[in-house]
Amino acid sequence: MKNLLRIILISIFSLGTFLHAQDDLRNCKKRIKISGERNDGSGVKDTVMVVTQRFYDFTDAQLKKQLEDDKYRYEGFNYQAYDQPTMKMDCAGNTLHEVFLTGKYWITAEMFYNCIIKPYATKVSNSVSWGDAKESDIVVFFNDSGAPTHICSVSSVQKTMGVVSSITIFTKDGKEACYMHKMTLGGSGNDPLFRSMGTPQVFRINHETFDVNDAFYPDCKGMVDVKQ
Repeated sequence: MKNLLRIILISIFSLGTFLHAQDDLRNCKKRIKISGERNDGSGVKDTVMVVTQRFYDFTDAQLKKQLEDDKYRYEGFNYQAYDQPTMKMDCAGNTLHEVFLTGKYWITAEMFYNCIIKPYATKVSNSVSWGDAKESDIVVFFNDSGAPTHICSVSSVQKTMGVVSSITIFTKDGKEACYMHKMTLGGSGNDPLFRSMGTPQVFRINHETFDVNDAFYPDCKGMVDVKQ
């Protein structure tokens, strides 16, 4: 009985070790260098942000299921898909890719906010106005507790009598497809993003002093895509 128990425990441990090794082949933690003029007046400083580079993506069956889930969530709303669903980047990773032309990474909204928005960005919107929001500004959704829940970017702005009345964003929630979506201030109670993510605020990075260098720490060099 003891020997049988020992065999079972060894098998469980071996399986865990194997799955961990497989996961290491599929996911690579990578450090990218953020440089820019800090918004507290302390000058140009560097930050290192940890992201995940995923070396796998949907199978055909998984992609079909994700497209069905996307349709269920967004059908009937003004969301126009411009890229397929992918596991390689989430909302913050898509924003980094759209705005700073990096590789495709998986980054939490909290990580992006703490490493980029909080130290380097200035807020341009308020509770009654989009401010002077413009293309390539970054939009952060916050929940009622003030925590960042979603990151996206401004693709264009629409003005009425010289005032920004709505913004169109590039958005991607988790594994979903990438969408363009026009938002009015306050949104709609039924809008999928407003309903699930909270309140959007617009922030601006000074691109003249800001740089994202995702080749600074090439931690994932030599890794290749693997099957699911």
